[in-house]
Amino acid sequence: MVNPPLHGVKVLDLGDEATALAARFLAELGAEVVRAEAMTGDRLRRRGPFVGGRPGLERSLPHLLYNAGKRSLALALDTADAWELLDRITTAVDVVIAPLEKSPLAHRFFAEDRLAAVHPQVGVVDAVFRRDRPEQQVTDLVAVAAGGLLYCNGFPDRPPERPAGNLAYKQLSLVACAAAVALIVSRRLEGRGGRAVVGLQEAVMSTIIQAANQNLWRWQGAIARRAGLLGLEYPVLGQGRVALIRSGRTTYQCQDGLWVSFSIWPPRWGNFLQWLEEVTGSTELMAECWQDPVYRTVHRDKIEAAVAQLCAALPRDEVVRRGQELGLLVLPVNTVADIAADPHLEARGFYRDVWHPALGRHIRLPRSAIRSSAFEAELRPAPRLGEHTREVLLELAGLTETDVAALLERGVAATLAGQEEGEIDP
Repeated sequence: MVNPPLHGVKVLDLGDEATALAARFLAELGAEVVRAEAMTGDRLRRRGPFVGGRPGLERSLPHLLYNAGKRSLALALDTADAWELLDRITTAVDVVIAPLEKSPLAHRFFAEDRLAAVHPQVGVVDAVFRRDRPEQQVTDLVAVAAGGLLYCNGFPDRPPERPAGNLAYKQLSLVACAAAVALIVSRRLEGRGGRAVVGLQEAVMSTIIQAANQNLWRWQGAIARRAGLLGLEYPVLGQGRVALIRSGRTTYQCQDGLWVSFSIWPPRWGNFLQWLEEVTGSTELMAECWQDPVYRTVHRDKIEAAVAQLCAALPRDEVVRRGQELGLLVLPVNTVADIAADPHLEARGFYRDVWHPALGRHIRLPRSAIRSSAFEAELRPAPRLGEHTREVLLELAGLTETDVAALLERGVAATLAGQEEGEIDP
């Protein structure tokens, strides 16, 4: 197995929660990622849930997930001395990732003219909310609202509902990771750096461009609308007027209260009818008119009612098993527990147990979704706070042991920050 594609690449991660996943992706692809964080730990370390339900800087599940594979450099980021050290480190890296929320010192550090003059060889991934408002403060909720994703979720007679999982931040991380890789390739080919500005609002909107497209209003005088379990109603132009069409219902609750995604592939229509009769005794949909696909589309509300009746009569696992036997598009709507025990993910080796010294135990982490015959994505535990401070200052900042000792004495840097047990100070 050869080295991973980013082997030898060095990344300085000054990002925040909005881009944390991007830096982890780069680490999985072989990059050496240095996570520069405050001596009290970054925000992720303070976010629950925590291992064993006990709060601690090393026990936060978001930290263990998003900072996996990185090295930790603990600095007093509210001091100019710390940012001078980061300037020295930047000279030795290939890419620097900027935070979405920037302090005054960070704004000064990431000023485009300054970085281009001082570090022309380094690639910079700068995260902003909007290009015309680079300094505007923002949260994931603001981003899903501005990008149109919030509007698309929920029921037509209720307020929009926020999607779970900080999806705006995750989408920004995907874009930021792609930008970082592009800068790395450019540096290898051209021998120089560059700056990539990734917009949070644009990253969110790119996922729903067909729904949150202002041209639909400009050209057709209509916009997509929330339709609850039916997804979205989309405006289409037909017969000289605008009509709203909705996607069909695809989720149904089963006898045991669990849910399935259920669609009928047209060539398997007969199989569905046979199964429906076996379970419910219904033969209404066997009339000749239902053999016409157009007729079925127009009257799909009756088909949806029949599917709902079928699913309600059986437990979920039986619906999935029998439906797949008959060639229907039936899959479980997995709970978190289902995903953790999913046989496909187990077979793919998606989960891996990694020893974490701060916890004194193995933790199960999800691996990269990438599987390649050319390399294996790396998976290492998240670092302890300040675990690599001394190494980074010696190797990348070019300091001596005496220099490092002086910085530790002055409180500009810290090693493990006195948090061996990972407890959060009250």
